[in-house]
Amino acid sequence: MSDDGMLVRGFLGAAVAVLFFGSNFVPVKKFKMGDGMFFQWLMACGIWLVGLIVNFIQGSPQFEPWALLGGAMWATGNITVVSIVSCIGMGLGLLIWGCTSLIVGWCMGYFGWFGLEADAPANIPGLNIAGFFIAMSSMIWYFFVKPPSKATTPTLKTSSATTASKPPPTPSAPLQTP
Repeated sequence: MSDDGMLVRGFLGAAVAVLFFGSNFVPVKKFKMGDGMFFQWLMACGIWLVGLIVNFIQGSPQFEPWALLGGAMWATGNITVVSIVSCIGMGLGLLIWGCTSLIVGWCMGYFGWFGLEADAPANIPGLNIAGFFIAMSSMIWYFFVKPPSKATTPTLKTSSATTASKPPPTPSAPLQTP
């Protein structure tokens, strides 16, 4: 594949990630999840099924034990999703999760953590570092955003004059069969 084809493919992959990242947590915000174990089980089964399909499409590549360890740690983190969304909200929870991934991923590549070779950018290393700190500063600004409290959420109110003039609802007559 040409360099232009790879570039287009990369931008398409990034666009899909932007559109769908975090959408799997929308049901957690919308419905009662209890302790979250059933949600985690369904999400883990879905992730495993997609991984199995991709594995067969790629011709069953060699098993990597480090990938298994990473998946186990990711699944352990997913167990906490329901509690996190309930306590601090989906936006702030995904922000902290994403920034943690950004910090660890950038440090792994830049400094060569966990046995990787350091891969500092060749052309303008200062731009790489500045981009990292700009991304991190966005997290600081996000902490100033306060969600509306449940007490200040607008509700539909009816005046007592309108409710007093309406007769109480009457039960409908049961259907009679001939």
